[in-house]
Amino acid sequence: MSRKKKVVVTSFTLIGAGVLIGFIIFLSSGLTSKPESIDAEITWQPRSIADIYSPFDSLEIQIDDYIWPTDITRTLTSAFGEFRSTHFHAGIDISTRGQIGAPVFAAQDGYIEQVGVSPFGYGKYILMRHPDGNATLYAHLDSFDDPIDEKVYEHQNEAAQYSVTIHFEPDEFVYNRGDIIARSGATGAGPPHIHFEIRDPNNNPLNPKFSNNIEIHDRMPPIFNRIAAIPTNASAFVNDRITPVTMPAVAIHPGEYVIRNPIRISGVVGLAADVHDRNNDTWYRHGIYSMEFFIEDSLYYSLQYDRIPMAHRHQIRLHYDHHLLDTGRGRFQKLFIEEGNVLPLYGHQKHGGGLIRAQNFEPGTYDFTIKAYDFSGNVSTLTGSLAINNSPKKELPAISPRLDNKPHRPITKSKLKIANELYRDMLIINITHPEYPDSSMPLVVKHGNTRHTVPFIHNRGYTHQGRLQLNPSAGSDIHLYYVYNDTVYTHTETIYSIRPDDEGELYIDGGNLKLSYDQGSVYYPVYFTVERNENMDGYYYSFNSTSSVLDRGIRYTIRVPDEIEPFERTTIFSRSRSQWNGINSIRDPEARTLFSSTRRMLNDITVAVDTTAPSISNVIVDGNRNMRLRFRVQDNESGIDHASLSITLNDDLLIGRYDPDLSMVIYRTREPLEPGEYDLTITIADRAGNTTTHERIVNIR
Repeated sequence: MSRKKKVVVTSFTLIGAGVLIGFIIFLSSGLTSKPESIDAEITWQPRSIADIYSPFDSLEIQIDDYIWPTDITRTLTSAFGEFRSTHFHAGIDISTRGQIGAPVFAAQDGYIEQVGVSPFGYGKYILMRHPDGNATLYAHLDSFDDPIDEKVYEHQNEAAQYSVTIHFEPDEFVYNRGDIIARSGATGAGPPHIHFEIRDPNNNPLNPKFSNNIEIHDRMPPIFNRIAAIPTNASAFVNDRITPVTMPAVAIHPGEYVIRNPIRISGVVGLAADVHDRNNDTWYRHGIYSMEFFIEDSLYYSLQYDRIPMAHRHQIRLHYDHHLLDTGRGRFQKLFIEEGNVLPLYGHQKHGGGLIRAQNFEPGTYDFTIKAYDFSGNVSTLTGSLAINNSPKKELPAISPRLDNKPHRPITKSKLKIANELYRDMLIINITHPEYPDSSMPLVVKHGNTRHTVPFIHNRGYTHQGRLQLNPSAGSDIHLYYVYNDTVYTHTETIYSIRPDDEGELYIDGGNLKLSYDQGSVYYPVYFTVERNENMDGYYYSFNSTSSVLDRGIRYTIRVPDEIEPFERTTIFSRSRSQWNGINSIRDPEARTLFSSTRRMLNDITVAVDTTAPSISNVIVDGNRNMRLRFRVQDNESGIDHASLSITLNDDLLIGRYDPDLSMVIYRTREPLEPGEYDLTITIADRAGNTTTHERIVNIR
């Protein structure tokens, strides 16, 4: 049964100045948009193992005779299933040695089902359907086969824009295996290369290397860099620590690695591996194909990149440890299956598979082995040992102190310092003393109707560290009591939560900010706190969260304060690391609100005014009859709205290609122009609606 809840946060004043005016919340990286039709729609429901694997197990896939889609190289620059910041890599990338215009072949007989053109993502791509029901996708193209190019040009002119998606009937564009269907390019993301996918009849990507004709020269085994041991509950310790511990993998021979010292664990702990591959043709780092994790001789976990569900390829941050990613400690693939993970990569194992539960082992030392394979069959082995059920030596007594016979003071008015961090479903509490304490009493925590005693361990220096298992049913306010020098120091933390089966609304600032969420908005309970901060631009609010991973995502409506003017030039900025970027939002002038939503990542955002128009510069026109045009467009505030681009020559619309990596627009005429004088007009807008127009006379010789 779902739960609907409405939470109101105490109102606060919004103050700001300069470009980044307003307030900041820990939320989004962009506006959720309708997926392109080459992607699968997502519907949320609790998923069983059968739900996850049946759509794949029921298919018989034969792709032995699919061919390599170009003749320029057989050099692989990216492998199937590799890490991307927001998704798994759904195909392979083939080097074109920096060249544009290499032939792209149909990998099998079939027809063109769909083509797309965009400045982002796949750039120019072709989706081709084959008699066996499978499909192939070819992306980052420079041009299509001439008849397809003509159709694309017609649709672009009808739509009056560069970005289009076109579907074709099965008898419109039919090609045989080996026919040239396009030329390689650098559209969308990255330098020149060919992105190639094979998809099953349900549109889910398959590993292309299953074809006998798609192979590379590779005798190099995978490379282990480090492993991590991750406490997953409030009773777990790793080497006397309550947060993840990383250890270097030491190479003793090619393909053989060891962890020098035993890993001491108690409670429920998961391992994760930082591992990559290389092949003989290139020094690019590649992803691996499969991994196995053994304790003694028992297989504890397995992983194999045979297929990726298109609807869930953004679950990359459930497969990789997002905490280690976000703190810059590396890309660690978990050797256990996280709650909410519905990827069919783990050999029908259930959620929690691969976790080391110390209570299931007799105390002692156990050998473990991790094997990593590439697709060519090369294998590397990492070995080490686990000292299981070792109690942390530095844990301090868990004697609950009395609170009613001592004076109470806020901890913020003492020489003690408190720093709290949300980690998984735990609150990590750090107390730093002004001098090394002779002894430290545990923390008393009141959460809802329950009272907990949280013991501390010595962390480093004068700091003691403890943790509390969070309970989403216990309410938001957590009261902390710490006894030091015969005084009870108090602190209250407000922690909000959203669970996968929740639906409801969260009101902040008396309704100036409304968060809305449905069932399936998150994969597992997500906890966050709101903190008011002040900087040179005024006040802002950041949300600390246990997770930056969302499923269906969260919608939000922001009321823009009256002092932020002009409203029609307000927009939403999102911060990724230290960089602020404008994101799309919908304005409602009557309610003075901005509406947007987030699905992938949780980042800081702010409402700001942008009254500075974008710039058009470095306009270069080749004045011969086969005219070429290029110019630079830039906007350092809300960002370029690429859909607003308009280029006309004597009122005739020209379709220019916007390259966001270079901040350039490029156009080349399809038919020779008549000599003479022409009026050239270029118009571009930013996301706040500021517009710039460039006009000039062009003489065609």
